[in-house]
Amino acid sequence: MAQLPNLSQLRVADNTGNTGVKLFQYLAEQRANKGDCVRHVDDNYKEGKPDPPRPPAPDAHDSDAKAATMTERRRQWDAKKAQYDADANDYQLYKVDCGVDGYLMYKKIPDAADASTLAADYLEQPLQLTIGEEVVKLETLNKNTPRIPGSANDARRKRDFEDANGDWVPDRFDNACFRSDELGSIEWSGYGKELAGATDWYYLHDQEQKRGHLFLQLFDSQEMKVGKHMPTDGDFAGRYLYIGLVCAKGSGLAKDLMSIAYAASRALGCDGIALATMTNSAGFYFSQGFQFMDKVDGSPIDVARYTEQRMLPNGRPRTMLLENYDPDDPRAQKRARDDADAAALERAGRRASQRRRTLARLSYFA
Repeated sequence: MAQLPNLSQLRVADNTGNTGVKLFQYLAEQRANKGDCVRHVDDNYKEGKPDPPRPPAPDAHDSDAKAATMTERRRQWDAKKAQYDADANDYQLYKVDCGVDGYLMYKKIPDAADASTLAADYLEQPLQLTIGEEVVKLETLNKNTPRIPGSANDARRKRDFEDANGDWVPDRFDNACFRSDELGSIEWSGYGKELAGATDWYYLHDQEQKRGHLFLQLFDSQEMKVGKHMPTDGDFAGRYLYIGLVCAKGSGLAKDLMSIAYAASRALGCDGIALATMTNSAGFYFSQGFQFMDKVDGSPIDVARYTEQRMLPNGRPRTMLLENYDPDDPRAQKRARDDADAAALERAGRRASQRRRTLARLSYFA
């Protein structure tokens, strides 16, 4: 799997009032991670490197007050350097971070069509859906290049997409998935080949100040699931649709794209939809009814201690993930941090403000 931009800065705290395991480390322990990672790592450790040089030590000519100040500055620098070295070593031990490949989620979609009634060549044809009064057409990547387990045809499928959508690559694709430097961007040049290999149908939207796209893959056989390293048991034992990537810019477009995915799931006779969420979008999908899943046995993971009941504007209650706990944002943080100086707090606040403008747009990539 490609090493995607790190989106692991955001954490979700539990509701027990203690400083126990955060949600995404808990999910890694419960086998919700899509890749072969060991743990959830905040590999943004480079921001913790202290500015050189090391503060000087006091000498015999310094007053007691000045010496105390210099000693404290030196102690803080040494503590920061020790933490940086520990984090850097930790990062080297766990280069494959669960926050990079994402965490598996699944939602059952009712009222599926009978798959046996699909046309014999449906995989090679565009998928036409009726959503309300609108007809939506999804193009296929299977017409010219048959899908096969594994990645042997990925490069050819990438060229097929480029040939059919030259005006979408690279400017529109990259723009739709643009993120801040700290969250990282998904660019076609870096991930187009892998994405094309994880796509049977796709939908591109560029209207009314709204731009985005949706890439879907059907898992209808054990061979395809094993070949693409997807789960096969429990809720994943049946026929399911996988969302490889969704990017959305513009109010309401993300939900519109998800409605298209739901309709596609029904039309293709699937039991439900799977995805691999990044940390910043997990709350959105959870609110839409997706559950975190154990990739080995295909069962839902109990995350009750990371949720709370909230009242929607329509007066109905809904179980939601707790607010994001961001260790880099003191203004949003619910629990106090130790030994945080004013300058570090201000830098963290600026970083968080930059990130907040891009949250909940890019969803996931697997």
